[in-house]
Amino acid sequence: MLSCGSDDAIECASGIYDECGVCDGDGIVEPYCDCSDNVYDCEGVCAGTSINDCGGNCYDLSAGESPLVLPGCDGVCDSDAIEDICGVCNGNGIVEPYCDCFGNVLDCDEVCGGDNIVVEPYCNCDGDTECD
Repeated sequence: MLSCGSDDAIECASGIYDECGVCDGDGIVEPYCDCSDNVYDCEGVCAGTSINDCGGNCYDLSAGESPLVLPGCDGVCDSDAIEDICGVCNGNGIVEPYCDCFGNVLDCDEVCGGDNIVVEPYCNCDGDTECD
């Protein structure tokens, strides 16, 4: 019998694990080159540091090479487009009323994504039924 915190593993019903150790998983899928979601760089190295510039030339950033012009996150050459803090190309980052990139809001204790939330019939954190 399995118990919480035991070292016993729950067996995969089919007994078939992919190369990433996932029961009935799809294994490594395109465009990834390993189980950690890494992709091949322009030199064909999995999770490598080489990138293409806008002219298709390959530069190895770890060797100190620097491309002249890189495409922005929108794929347009010499673009000013950059990813915001939430990983959205040209996004606005964390916008009101959210406190993180996952859509969480501050609760009544000012905890991001906390569970001390306003419930009906109250309309704010101070317990009033009349909205201020």
